[in-house]
Amino acid sequence: MNVLSSAARLTHPESMQRRYVLISPCRDEAQYMRRTLDSIASQTVQPTLWVVVDDGSTDQTPEILAAYAERLPYLKVVTRADRGRRAVGPGVIEAFYAGLEVVDLDQFDYLCKLDLDLDLPRRYFEILIQRMEADPRLGTFSGKPWVTLGGRLVPEPAGNEMSVGMTKFFRTTCFRQIGGFVREVMWDGIDCHRARLLGWRAGSSDEDPDLRFAHLRPMGSSQVGIRTGRQRHGFGQWFMGTGPLYILASSVFRMAHPPYFTGGFLIFWGYVKAWRKKVPRYGDTRFRRYLQRHQRLMLTRGKRAATALIEQEQGWAFDPRRPFAPMGQVESAEPDSAFAGLPRRQLHRMSLQDIDARRCAEAVATARLEQRGGWIQLIDANAAARYQRDAAFAQLLQAADIRMAPTPDLVDALSGLSQARLWLRHEGCASGLVKPESRQLMLPRWTWEGRNEILETVCRTVREQAAELLFCELDSPQQEWLVNALRHEFPRLWTLAPVRLAGGA
Repeated sequence: MNVLSSAARLTHPESMQRRYVLISPCRDEAQYMRRTLDSIASQTVQPTLWVVVDDGSTDQTPEILAAYAERLPYLKVVTRADRGRRAVGPGVIEAFYAGLEVVDLDQFDYLCKLDLDLDLPRRYFEILIQRMEADPRLGTFSGKPWVTLGGRLVPEPAGNEMSVGMTKFFRTTCFRQIGGFVREVMWDGIDCHRARLLGWRAGSSDEDPDLRFAHLRPMGSSQVGIRTGRQRHGFGQWFMGTGPLYILASSVFRMAHPPYFTGGFLIFWGYVKAWRKKVPRYGDTRFRRYLQRHQRLMLTRGKRAATALIEQEQGWAFDPRRPFAPMGQVESAEPDSAFAGLPRRQLHRMSLQDIDARRCAEAVATARLEQRGGWIQLIDANAAARYQRDAAFAQLLQAADIRMAPTPDLVDALSGLSQARLWLRHEGCASGLVKPESRQLMLPRWTWEGRNEILETVCRTVREQAAELLFCELDSPQQEWLVNALRHEFPRLWTLAPVRLAGGA
C-alpha cells in the first residue's frame, strides 16, 4: 500500500495536494464492509481522514472496524447508541452529521459521504479529484453503481445530472453553501438541485471504467426490502416536490429495470400515497418551482439538454465566496405558505444576463394578449451583486417570472402597455421613477398582524382603478407576500417589483 501511495504521489502531484475526508454512516455492515475498507486502503490517492460512524451495530461491525483502525492511520471510528433498527434517509443523515461533528471542514478541499457496501476501483478518488479540478463550477460529482444480477455486472439506474447517494463527493465550499444534506428522504436529490440554483454543476459518469464501482447491495434494499425501498423512493419524490407528470414518466421508465414492472409501479404508488395523505413537502417553495421546471424541461428536451440549459441560466449566480448556509436545514424565506401553489411561468426562458427592456416589454405584451399576468423583478447592479453573495436573497428571486435590469428602461418601455397603472409605496418613500399618470397608493410599514388589511386596501384600489400594471416599491417580506397574494386574486395583473436593498430586502 505504501508503494502504491508513493507512486501516485509522483505520478499525480496535483491530486495528492488536495485533501479529502470520507464520512461513512453504517449499521450491521459486516457482510460487505471488508471489501469497501480494502478498496479504500488500495486507492492511489488516499483520504486524509476517514470517519466511520457505527450507528449501533449488533453484528461484527465494531470488531472489524477496530481491526482496520489499527492498520489505517487515517481511520477514525465514532460509535452511536443502538436505536434498535436500521434507519435509511433521515437516520443515515443523522449518523452522517455525528461524524461531521468531529471534522474541521476548513482543513479539507473535498468531502465524501461514503457507504460501506461498495467496491471501488483503485483510481476512483484520483479520477474524481481530477474531474473537479478541471471544472471549478463542478460542486458535486461521482461515478456510477453497477450491481451483479444473474451472474453478470449491470449498471443501476443513475442519471448523469445527479451525483449518486452512496458516494456523494462534494467540493467543501459547495457543500457548505447549500447547507449540506437535509435530514429527510431524497436528501441525495435535493442537494444537487440546490447546488445548481447557486450556480454550481452536479453530475455523475461511468464512461471511464475507473468510475464504475460495484454496489454490493441493490439500491433501496437496505431497509425491509427492495419493494419497500421503491415505495420509499416514491414518497421521497413527493417530499422533494416532483410533479405528477414527471413521476409518472419516471415510474414507467423504472418498470424496465429490476424488479421488473413492480419496481416502477411501487415508486408511483408511494408518491400517490403521500399525495393522498397530504404529507408535508420540502418547505422551500421556490426550490419546488425550480425543480418542476427542470423536470418539465427534461420531459420535453431530454435530461442532458435540460440540465445544460439550467446550468447555463444559473451560471451568473456562481460565486465561491458566497456565505455558507446553516448546516442541515434550509428554511423557506416565504412567511406564509397559503400561496405556495401559485403557478410559475417562464416567458421565453428570460434570465438576467441576456434580457433587455425591449424584449421584456414584448414578452409582457404577448402575455397580456393571452390574458395572463405575471411578476417581474427589477434588478439593478447592487441587487445582482447581493444575489451572488446571499443565498437567501437568491432563493427569494427564484419566484419571479422575469428577472430584469435596469429599472428605468423597463418602466419607459412598458409605458404604452397599460390603460391604468398603480404605484405602491411606503409612506414617506420618495421615488424618481413614478410617472405623472400613475395613481399612487401609500401603504404603512408592513407588519404580520396588519397584512390582511393592507391586502384588502390594495385589492380594492386595483378594482377601482381597473389597474393592469402594478409598480411595487415595498420592503421585503411585504413585497413578496403581497405580490403572491395579488397573483392569486388577479391572474391578469402584471406586477413589477424593484428589488430594494434598503430596509432588509
